[in-house]
Amino acid sequence: DRIQTLMREGIKVDVNTVVMKQNIDDLDEMGAFFQENRLSGKWKLMTFFPVREKALKNKEYLEISDDLFLSEVQKIIKKQQKPR
Repeated sequence: DRIQTLMREGIKVDVNTVVMKQNIDDLDEMGAFFQENRLSGKWKLMTFFPVREKALKNKEYLEISDDLFLSEVQKIIKKQQKPR
């Protein structure tokens, strides 16, 4: 809702998403939302990279493999390239 409001106001919106176990199943829905609403900026997908103590403690609950990340990103790219 807020993203749509900003874009309606002509404000360029970039979205950065850290992909992890808790949100990996939401990427398709997020990608569809950005495509349907013609995201005005870029959508960047990044892997979870634990560097601080709390992140390191929760690494096993958050981190996904590089192969899974790559696979999910490739699926999104294919969907984005399909003609509307």
